[in-house]
Order: sequence, then C-alpha cells, then structure tokens
Amino acid sequence: MNGFEAIYLYAGKSDLRKGIDGLAALVKEQFNLNPFQKNVLFLFCGTRSDRFKGLVWEGDGFCLVYKRIEAGRLRWPRSQQEAVQLSQAELQRLLDGMTILERPTIKRSTAHKYSKLEMFPNQSVAFPERFWYTFLNEIQEGGVLDDGGKTGRTRTIKP
Repeated sequence: MNGFEAIYLYAGKSDLRKGIDGLAALVKEQFNLNPFQKNVLFLFCGTRSDRFKGLVWEGDGFCLVYKRIEAGRLRWPRSQQEAVQLSQAELQRLLDGMTILERPTIKRSTAHKYSKLEMFPNQSVAFPERFWYTFLNEIQEGGVLDDGGKTGRTRTIKP
C-alpha cells in the first residue's frame, strides 16, 4: 500500500457490508471529502478488528480492497467519529498492530466507594458462612436485618 497521495482513516466502527457505492457515499456525505480523488485511500474497519476495507479511485474506476488478518488484530482507533489523515509510516504502524492515535488513560480506583463492609458492618462479608449463619438466625428469631444505618434500609423478617 505505497504511493498514495493521502490516506484517510474512518475512526470508529463502520458497516463492512457496504460495497463501493456505500463506502463512497459515506466518504462524501459524512466527511465532505471527494471519493473521486485519484490515489487517495480511504480505510474502514468494522466491529471485528481483524479485517478492514480500503477504497481508492484509480482514475478509471474504484478499487475496493478487503483484508482479513489471520493472526492478530488491528489497533483501530475507535473513539473519534471523523476521518483522520494518515501518513505512510502511520499506516504501516497500524498494519503492524501499533496504535496511531493516543488514547487518554483512565486511572483505576483501587478502593470501591461503598465496600460491602461499610454497607453491612454487622455482617461478616469476609466470611460468608458467618453472614449466612447470622442471616438464618435472624430469620428463625423473627429479627430485623439492618444495614447499620448506611442506607436507611431495614427489613423485618417473619419466621
């Protein structure tokens, strides 16, 4: 895939059931780009990231390329809904399985906002057998299940 004047990537998921006319209409209507530019490659990826389609106008007609990768997957940018222009080197990075667009990193929290121990302090969540033992005793005695006032929910249990 060398020798293209420009390479546009449709970031996100596209319908790979579309043929030449459908993909050309997508380029023209959604991105306001001319699909009849000679030696300009438009790339589309579906839900599965092991296959993609390419559309290029060669001057006398369209060429539709379909590639399915046997081992591995593409790291296709999914977050943006716009056409992204790529260089030859970026296209090669994409085909080699590397990302081209940086994604923001999301820090994962190590602690839950509401742990089970905070919600039910009088129950032993660390030891489920104690929880069920307490639960069954309260059922037999007609007691009240209480969450310790955290949510204000109580439930009277009838034996």
